[in-house]
Amino acid sequence: MLAETQDYLAHVHAVFEASAATTLLGCTLGRMEPGYVEVELPCRKEVTQQHGFVHGGILGVIADAAAALAALTVAPQGTIGVTVEYKINLLEAACGEKIVARGRLIRPGHLVTIAGADLYAITHTGREYLVATALVTLAGTQRRRRTAATREAVIKRCP
Repeated sequence: MLAETQDYLAHVHAVFEASAATTLLGCTLGRMEPGYVEVELPCRKEVTQQHGFVHGGILGVIADAAAALAALTVAPQGTIGVTVEYKINLLEAACGEKIVARGRLIRPGHLVTIAGADLYAITHTGREYLVATALVTLAGTQRRRRTAATREAVIKRCP
């Protein structure tokens, strides 16, 4: 069981580190266990909208990342999850020291997987409050990663 735990931890870390978007935002991984992953985002000026709150689009990025990574904790090594749809409800203005997206696996599947994420703002005093909740649909979790050549072919098709 320890080897399996180390395998999924390594797998989730590798996928997370390969994400240019979460790297650009300055996200880090928090707690992880099978079916559960936390993605943390420090609140800084670069991720806010005009009123000083974390931008809703940024919240969507970390909700998607946390939910997808939660699904990957139980997926076979080398598989990917591609988000095909997500819905996010923005509940409160998001501000504080950091935002923590707590992703959870809801229903795994061979073709379609459902995951969710609740996002909490953590204040400088340690108080936390719910700022958003998301539902994420992932497809292809049993597919293999694209090779570099296949990835390049897809990129060439993009305008």
